[in-house]
Amino acid sequence: MANYHDEILKFEEIAKEHTQYMRNSINLIASENVTSVEVTEAVATYFAHRYAEGQAFQRFYEGCQYVDQVEDMTKKLSCKVYDCDYANVQPVSGVTANLAAFFGFAKPGEKVMALEVPS
Repeated sequence: MANYHDEILKFEEIAKEHTQYMRNSINLIASENVTSVEVTEAVATYFAHRYAEGQAFQRFYEGCQYVDQVEDMTKKLSCKVYDCDYANVQPVSGVTANLAAFFGFAKPGEKVMALEVPS
């Protein structure tokens, strides 16, 4: 079996440099969300590999019992923090966020200008 130890060390070095760069920058790209250290660490767990479509305890796929527990706990904590009766803590895509903004600020038939994404 080949040994890629040097390449792995180089990757880790580059990742650390990138982390420092991001921590010392102001990122103005809306779709590149900045997360706390705690969130970054949580994403580095197997939760990041679990596809959990649907609502907690009513998933499309089996094996989401731990995701369900975390989502339920997070909803309850969000309700407590924001003093509300309901919270949705599921992430939405940038497309969904953009559509919500368009529908919120533009009337039917109005034009919306957007910058072209370079190919």
